[in-house]
Formats: sequence, C-alpha cells, structure tokens
Amino acid sequence: MQASCGMDYVRAAFKRDFANRVPVTVSMGNFQANLAGMSLETFLTDPKQMVAATLQAYDKIRPDTMVAHIDLNLETEPLGNQLEFQADGPPLVRKKVLEDDKGVLAKLKVPEPETDGRGPFYLQACKELSAHFGREVPVASVVNGPWNIAVTLRGAERLIEDTFDDPPFVQELMQYTTEVAKAYTVKLKETGTGVSMTEAAASCSLISPQLYRTFIKPYHMELFEFYKANKINVSLHICGFIDPILEDVLELRINALSVDNLTSMKRLRDLAGTRIVAIGNIDPKLYAQGSSGQIEQAVREVVDLCAPDSAFILSSGCEIPYDSTLDRVRHFIEFGREYGKYVKE
Repeated sequence: MQASCGMDYVRAAFKRDFANRVPVTVSMGNFQANLAGMSLETFLTDPKQMVAATLQAYDKIRPDTMVAHIDLNLETEPLGNQLEFQADGPPLVRKKVLEDDKGVLAKLKVPEPETDGRGPFYLQACKELSAHFGREVPVASVVNGPWNIAVTLRGAERLIEDTFDDPPFVQELMQYTTEVAKAYTVKLKETGTGVSMTEAAASCSLISPQLYRTFIKPYHMELFEFYKANKINVSLHICGFIDPILEDVLELRINALSVDNLTSMKRLRDLAGTRIVAIGNIDPKLYAQGSSGQIEQAVREVVDLCAPDSAFILSSGCEIPYDSTLDRVRHFIEFGREYGKYVKE
C-alpha cells in the first residue's frame, strides 16, 4: 500500500498489510526532557513544557509514532504517595500510602483523572499532542496497569510478601487498582490518543509465573474485556523477561504487545503468529552506549524475524535511557527505515 506518514505505516501493520517499509519508532520518555534542556520536574508537571519538549523531540528524530510520556506515579500521587523529582531519572516515591498500614486501602477512593493530582495536566498534554499530530502520526498515552499501581502504593517487596502472608489483601488491592486503571483509561481515550498499558513490575524479572497467574492475570483479563466492550484500543507493554508467562499474556484480548529485549521475539512470533502486532524489541541501552554496528545488528535480527509477515513495529524494547544520544537514536531510525524496506532498491 502507498504510505506517506507514520499513521499509514502503523495502519498497514495493524491491517497485516505491507507499506514500502516497516513502521519505526522509539520510546523516548524522559530523554525528551534531556534533549530539550529541560528539568524532569518541569517536563512532568507543566503540560505546555511537556508538549513543547515532545514536539522538539519529534522534529529532531521523526519517528512514526509518539508517546505522551508520564511517570509511573500519575494514578497514585493523588492518593497520597509523596514524590521527590530527580534531575536525571524518574521521580522517587518517598512515601507510599499503603507501605506501613494496609488498612488504609479501605479508605481509598478511585481518583478523578480530570480533577485530581497531575491528571488534568496529563489529559491536557495528551489532547494537545493528539490535536497537533492529527491523522499524520499516531500518539499514545500511558496508563499504569493494576499491578504497577499496587506496587507503587505498597512497595514491591512488601506486596510480594503479601501474596504469601495475606492473599485476600492482595486480591482486594488488585480489585481496587483495576478500577483505577479503568477510570484513567476511559478519560485518556477521550483525549484522542491511543492508550498503552504499562506493567513494568509484572515481569518475571521480578515475580514468578505463578504469582502472575494468581494475582495479576485475572485482572488483566477483566481489564481487556472491559476495553473491548467499550471499544477502547489498548496495547500492552511489560518490561523485562516475560517468556515464562507469554502464553498467559497472549490469552488476553490484546491487539498489540510491546516486549523488552530480554523477551524472545521469536517465541512471541512462534506462539502468536500475526494474531497480535509485535512491538520491539531493541535493547534500550544501545541508544546510550551502543556502537553503530551494534544498533544495526540488533535491527537486522528483529526485522529479519518479524517484518516478512507484517503485524510488526520496530521499536526500542522499553523506554530509552535519559542519557541516550541524539546521534544513536537518529541512526536507529534511519537504519531501521532503510533495512526495513519491503522492496529493496
């Protein structure tokens, strides 16, 4: 099919069609603030500055998609989590609402995204970016999955201990955080963006497959059934190593799955074929430390594996480091577009 903009390339991938090349993008995250010479606190708290930095990053790199970036604390900050912003990394959570008292859960209400915390700021930024790019470039907003939200409220170590010591509490917490994720996703859809659900803490780099199946998967199933019923297209991203739970994840009603470099793209393709759009999975460290040759080799490997069948978006496996370099990111985009051509010149 003829393609002239990022939307065309991405649409071809979702239609299992072929434009002249694969879509190529990169999850820039906080790197956009670095690129703009902007503090992370400003980037993550001022919608006008976030939009400005995102547009600057697009103009310098020209990926086929963009993400309206936000940190992992959007949903939990209005519940009482206290943050400390850093100069070169994601905010630190200095106080977790449920860290010392599980009983507080009974008092928590689902936040109102349009009025609470940084919700209004983020929704505004998403609306502005969606309006700016229109039908030319797909823009994704980000919602934290229920396990991410639970971990941010309780702390990873304590929550994992709770799965042994107090399973009913974990189930109650996950029921609550699932409702939080629903509330934010509904409002994000209204901004005109697509939505990506991130579950950084649901990786087998942190938890066991059994923990996923018992305490997380049921709520993922509920969420994606809710999204389907409400005609909300939501992709899923899980960081780290998820090979042991790939079959479980593929039982969810997802259209697209973004995987990190630690997860086998071959296994994903073997299990799912083109039933879902595979996104990834270049090692994020290469954008800060990799040589041109290493970037090119990584691109060749995943393109050779996934591009022939379409239903594929070439991307970083996860958010690239804050100290990534513009020359490396540009080289990835340029080489990915050249090597990802379906008709070689």
